[in-house]
Amino acid sequence: MPSKTNLIYLLGAGRSGTTLLASVLSIHPEITAVGEVHQFYEHLRDDKKCACGKALTECEFWKQVLKKMHYKSIDVHKAAELCRKKETHAQIPLLFINTSESKPYDSYQNLVFDAIKNVHKTKWFLDSSKYIARYLLLCRNKNFRVRGIYVVRDPRGVVHSFGKKVQTSKTPLSALLYYNLINFFGEITYRMYPNVLKIRYEDFTSSPKETYEKIIFHIFGNKESNFENLQKNIPIPHIIGGNRIKVKKEIKIQFDNIWEHNTSKYKQRVYYILTLPFCYINKYKIR
Repeated sequence: MPSKTNLIYLLGAGRSGTTLLASVLSIHPEITAVGEVHQFYEHLRDDKKCACGKALTECEFWKQVLKKMHYKSIDVHKAAELCRKKETHAQIPLLFINTSESKPYDSYQNLVFDAIKNVHKTKWFLDSSKYIARYLLLCRNKNFRVRGIYVVRDPRGVVHSFGKKVQTSKTPLSALLYYNLINFFGEITYRMYPNVLKIRYEDFTSSPKETYEKIIFHIFGNKESNFENLQKNIPIPHIIGGNRIKVKKEIKIQFDNIWEHNTSKYKQRVYYILTLPFCYINKYKIR
């Protein structure tokens, strides 16, 4: 019987720092970050690019994985559509109630990760898809051993990030509604599943050593870390998806509070009030 795939899964709202966290964790010698794998079949179908700038079929990292998968024999259109339907936010309430396996969906996930595991021989793999429905589906897949990391960020920072005219932008109201929805389900998941660790983006960027060691303990059960490597510029791994920072090729951990200077006090208070339950739970203060 094949061994289970050890999977670290980042969940939470977009613009919460998961691309940075995934890149940082990929420095660990026993972790391989593979990006937002919910987009894998979509990338393959539409010939989209890895973070390295090459299409998956040309990227040295992914080319070996595709060869192991015999991907040309797969109906990638069908796989991409099935994954999209199964992982939508509307599916989350049903997944809390119905805990049965989803065999067609599972088979597509097993195919990808079995190939990744055969090519890249680390103990753990990191999927930064964020989608809570995907996390719930992977947890019930018997081929996976999952450790979740629920990343939260101050809603005012999230709104500011979504306001930038890059990638998928959102209006403040749309961003706040999205933030409340995802963190509502995120909190339920965090409280229901003991294998989920919650961290704040602000703690990670202001106290990276302590937060990093907490994550390593959550995954490996020990406090040994290679934190000294995180004080240098960190290369972006061969990830699928991710935000615009992936084009920089290298990143560095730094505290980001630019939203405080670019958002009026009035708007900051309005955003705070409209997300008050999560600000209170996660100990964010009004300013």
